[in-house]
Amino acid sequence: MKLLNQFLSVKFLTVSAAALICASADARSTKARPCDPLTGDATTAQAKALNPFKNRSKAPKPSEIDPHITIAAILAPGNDTNRFPMTKAATITGYVVSAKVGGIETCNCHAKDAVNRDTHIDVVTDPKYAVRKPIKVTTVGKDGTKHTITKDSN
Repeated sequence: MKLLNQFLSVKFLTVSAAALICASADARSTKARPCDPLTGDATTAQAKALNPFKNRSKAPKPSEIDPHITIAAILAPGNDTNRFPMTKAATITGYVVSAKVGGIETCNCHAKDAVNRDTHIDVVTDPKYAVRKPIKVTTVGKDGTKHTITKDSN
C-alpha cells in the first residue's frame, strides 16, 4: 500500500505532440531501406517530414516552450491535427501511469531492439487515475461474434 501512495510526480516533462504520432503506414513494409538518422527509413513524404520532429535530440530553448500547452489542453476534446505546433515544446506536471518501449516505427528505422526505440510515457492529471482499474468489456462484431477484452476503466 505504501508503494501505491508514492506516485512519481513528473515536475518537468517535455512532451512533443509529434512524438505522439506514429508513421505506422511505413511500418508495415518489410523491404530493407536506407536509414537516415534524422528521417529514419520513411518512404512517404508525410513520414519524412514528420520524423525529424520525432528524432529531435536537443532540449528546447525557453522561447520554444509554449505555456498554453498543458495536460488539460492535450486532453481537451477535438481534433488534434493542428492544435499544437510541432515547433513548440511543453512543460507539464502530472503523474506517471506507465513507461514502456514504443512500437517499431519509421523514425527509428524499424529497430526491433528496445534500446533503439522510443520510450512512451503515459501521464495523468490526478494520482487516482494512475492506478489501473481493469474491467471486462464484451462487444459484438458486425458478423455477430462476441469479443471480450480488458480495458482500464480510468
